[in-house]
Amino acid sequence: MRHSIRWRAATPHSRAHPLYRSNAAYEAAMRDYDAALSTLAVPHESRYIPTRHGFTHVVVSGTAGKPPVVLWHGMNVNLTMWCALMNLLAPDYHLFAVDTIGNQGRSAPNRPNKRSPAHSEWTLDVVNGLALEQAHHIGFSQGGWLIFRLAEVAAARIRSAALLSCAGLVPVDYRLLLRMAPALLYRSPEARARAMIRFTSAPNHHPTPYEVRVFMSLQDYRVEGRVPVLRDEQIRCLTCPVTLIMGAQDHTFDPWRAVKRFHRLLPHGEAVLFDGLSHGLEEDRARVYAHVRAFLARQG
Repeated sequence: MRHSIRWRAATPHSRAHPLYRSNAAYEAAMRDYDAALSTLAVPHESRYIPTRHGFTHVVVSGTAGKPPVVLWHGMNVNLTMWCALMNLLAPDYHLFAVDTIGNQGRSAPNRPNKRSPAHSEWTLDVVNGLALEQAHHIGFSQGGWLIFRLAEVAAARIRSAALLSCAGLVPVDYRLLLRMAPALLYRSPEARARAMIRFTSAPNHHPTPYEVRVFMSLQDYRVEGRVPVLRDEQIRCLTCPVTLIMGAQDHTFDPWRAVKRFHRLLPHGEAVLFDGLSHGLEEDRARVYAHVRAFLARQG
């Protein structure tokens, strides 16, 4: 959906939700959300941050007083994708996982035009609302794009950036749609979900129950479209230490083109291509998270 959606809700906890095809679908998604959040093995709390583009839900965990880390999830999912990483990082960092507006989480469903300054404004409002003068940032797919948008207006607020399967460096590979088309032949929602995962993952990948639930939920959700490719000057705004992690079997973006452009525009950054990993990096999240943790440790 390319147009802005305005949600008239009395409170952040309103049951009505315009991004789902039915109230039942929304309720099911929220049950899955709670189930995923229950896997957090560390104390955590929810906060709602007011912004110019709608209230924003943030889960805060980890250790207060430790270096802050902000986590930005990918498109059409929510912050629960970070639960495993939050469990890993909690002893050494103060963690802030953000539900992006207009996505499946508990933030406002507003979808501002992505070619406008709105997402730069929104990310800045979030870090201001959390009183973070400077923090490490980790972003998956659209989350990486959001870090670049924050850098446009507040580069000094970003201590370091870890970009996982980053969107915005190169266009979406539209052959992905051809790969996923056979999944539509399956009548069962679960069978369709498993087929989508199979057609977009590396060979021999066995999906987790969480992956299956995510792809099932997308069938009753008004999915958001692609993000615009970032301009050279937008990418160059990210002047902090930065690492890019791409899967060599990424079918959403050409990983080789992404790494080439990254190196050209951010020569101070590092990039790694993990063989056997697709866009979701689900094939070996432990290896990815070990790299992220080592990168953070080097930044202090």
